[in-house]
Amino acid sequence: MEDMDKQKFNAKQRLEEGVSLFDLVTKCPREEGEFKIEKIIKDEFTVSMEGPEGVREEGGGGPATASKSIQGFVQEMTGKDIGRQEKGGGLTQSQSLELRTLPHLEHAMAQNSDVEAALKRISMKITPDSTEDSGRTASTHQENGGAAMPSQGSVTAETVAADLRKYTNVIVEGVAGCGKSHLLEGLTHHYGERIEVVVFHPATSYEDFVSGLRPQADGTFKGEAGVFVEMCKAAANNPEQDYLLFIDEINRANTSRVFGDLMLVLESSKRVDLSGIAKNERAALLSKRTPHTIALQTPVDPEEGGGERLRYLQVPRNLHILGTMNTTDRSVGTIDLALRRRFHWVTMHPLDGPRLRAALDSQGGDREHLDGLIQWYAATNERLQTHVGPDARLGHSYFFGADRSVADVATDLLNQLKEVVATFNIQDSKIKGIVGSGAPVGDQAWTIVLKGQGLGRRPEIEANKRAVQLDEQSSVDEGGSGSSEDVDTASNQGS
Repeated sequence: MEDMDKQKFNAKQRLEEGVSLFDLVTKCPREEGEFKIEKIIKDEFTVSMEGPEGVREEGGGGPATASKSIQGFVQEMTGKDIGRQEKGGGLTQSQSLELRTLPHLEHAMAQNSDVEAALKRISMKITPDSTEDSGRTASTHQENGGAAMPSQGSVTAETVAADLRKYTNVIVEGVAGCGKSHLLEGLTHHYGERIEVVVFHPATSYEDFVSGLRPQADGTFKGEAGVFVEMCKAAANNPEQDYLLFIDEINRANTSRVFGDLMLVLESSKRVDLSGIAKNERAALLSKRTPHTIALQTPVDPEEGGGERLRYLQVPRNLHILGTMNTTDRSVGTIDLALRRRFHWVTMHPLDGPRLRAALDSQGGDREHLDGLIQWYAATNERLQTHVGPDARLGHSYFFGADRSVADVATDLLNQLKEVVATFNIQDSKIKGIVGSGAPVGDQAWTIVLKGQGLGRRPEIEANKRAVQLDEQSSVDEGGSGSSEDVDTASNQGS
């Protein structure tokens, strides 16, 4: 009966409709013990996972890319790493499924019953040709992302991990305080201890990041690997596991100088898969050139001394790079087009009022004392977006943390608002309309006023002694409320 069911099962047709991986593995017809699928011409697949928060999809690649998505979904649901399938170089899509993907999943199911349960909730489907049907922009087809329109949905550690599996290189941009750096905590569930964190700053150089000369105790100099090369070495030694290099504030450095000649080998098509290489031959640093290597500006000397200097670097496919970028700060550098197109860009937005309340409620704390301030924060962000721009908005992270009083949160929000006013050169007449009645703290409302004249003019925090009365309808054109009458100068402590 089982054999008859398999003969009736049309794998290609089911893939066009969408099929669970459990059904695909257990019901796909076989010939002489091998899976048999009718020839597939289309070359992209979508993998979907049914989770507690609904269905999540990843797509845009062949069986090898789909296998990475499956591996990530299974690990997310079971905590088990089923590893990657072998490379299918020179195989058609049907052959890759028959000889690589399905045998790999069948073996994983046999090893662990949890994997079987997970595969029942993961489905695979041939992606339609039309980008309109598949719901993706044309730029999403680029191998390394570089999307012309960044993602606008809810950004979490889970969605970023999925993007990293798909695109390898990702940059998350957003205003200060929207939770970009907080992603690191959630990503540890996906990468464990295989994460290295580096913070870029104006003095960061190629020599720090890639390779450079380091002074030795005997007064000589030695070529040593930087953090990027060290991560390449770690990933090369363990190709079955993904590694993450987390670069905070990536645009604070001169990125063109820091990355230098890495531009070429950062691309996914130039990465190397070392999973099928003998352990003693797995290496990121080489003494001889190969097709996907670049010559380092400063060769790395062998750690134990002696032997040839290691002049060439190849970047493993399992090394993921995640950068974060503050879009509010106009005093730092920008990412040039050559580097930008090698990353997939994701925009992280501040939470609006309802989502912020829900997030605070989910932590189990008492937020009722913050309701007035949340209302002011949400209204202020709406006015900033409308009259200044999305990069001028305030971050929501100030509301989170133990023992945060209303005064603490209001102070942080107003200090950020001061920087926004200075950065975007917002005039006094518009400040009053944007701030409204001011940030409520007890029976006072705190606002921003410009002090001084000409080049010496700067924004300051000032308290309004009148009773708090939020004016959500104030407009920039009308000048809003926020009269300077009955206002005393206060310290910047906001309390």
